[in-house]
Amino acid sequence: MGGWPLAVRLAGRYLQEAEETAAEYAAWLATTPLAALSLGTHQAENGEVLLERSVAQVDETARRLLGLVGQLALQPVAAAGLAVAVALPVSQLKQGWRQLLGYGLLQKRGDGYEVTHPLIHTYASRRLEPAAEDFTRLVAYYHELARTESEKGLAGYHRLASERAHLLRLLAGCLAQQEWVMAKRLAWVLTDERSFLRLQGYWTELLIALEAGLTAAQQLEDRYGEGAFLGNLGLAYSDLGQVEKAIGFYEQALAISREIGHRQGEGNHLGNLGLAYRDLGQMEKAIGCLEESLAIFVAIKSPNARLVQQWLDELKGKANA
Repeated sequence: MGGWPLAVRLAGRYLQEAEETAAEYAAWLATTPLAALSLGTHQAENGEVLLERSVAQVDETARRLLGLVGQLALQPVAAAGLAVAVALPVSQLKQGWRQLLGYGLLQKRGDGYEVTHPLIHTYASRRLEPAAEDFTRLVAYYHELARTESEKGLAGYHRLASERAHLLRLLAGCLAQQEWVMAKRLAWVLTDERSFLRLQGYWTELLIALEAGLTAAQQLEDRYGEGAFLGNLGLAYSDLGQVEKAIGFYEQALAISREIGHRQGEGNHLGNLGLAYRDLGQMEKAIGCLEESLAIFVAIKSPNARLVQQWLDELKGKANA
């Protein structure tokens, strides 16, 4: 084993669970690529050799569960989401969890589970790709979790904070698998005005989710969605104080709204441009954009007209002072 702790632990748990003798295990090792069981840069390969031996002993339910764990982040995983994903009776699930615990692949953590070593997570993500329907159900579970918890306010945000890494990992998985519809839906619930990423100030994750949503919308040739994500990227960069970068996104979003005839979106993006130019001290441009925005909102009878009128009055008052 080269004195490698994980290798020794995996072998010990295997011997205990499979009721195999050390001599039998040693005989199997003699048939494996022993060059991979050396020290140095090949420890990941060492792990694969030993993990394959252990994983081969668990049933299909356990393998499905471990494969789904590999699609999530390297942190504790709630059992509820995985149960929904595999869509099996509780009795079968219990047996699967029991086997994974017995072979030392997972360990209990509160109401959920976690892998016992990062290399086990790497193995699961690379070698145990879940069935498409399992992955779809897992994404649907987390999408619904993000939606319902966001509606609860602060209590829900606290719950979602602990799931943040899983949500982002699933979003990345959707992009990698070119599951554009799922990616767009998940990105949207993570970035709308009630999203905990936005309201709790997780700016890095918010930008990642917005970029993912934009990519998905572009792949789907969804011009409305593309414009919405561009506009929200502008809002995010404006909140971060990167006003010039925000303006670039607002202008792209405005062009799309005009192209598809989305008057409400056109008014919104013009209004945001006006505020951005105001923040840069470019009052003439700011007033021009806000006047265009106001004209659109008046024409379509949007309640936003009152707010834009207020902004205009304030700017003109300062300009005349």
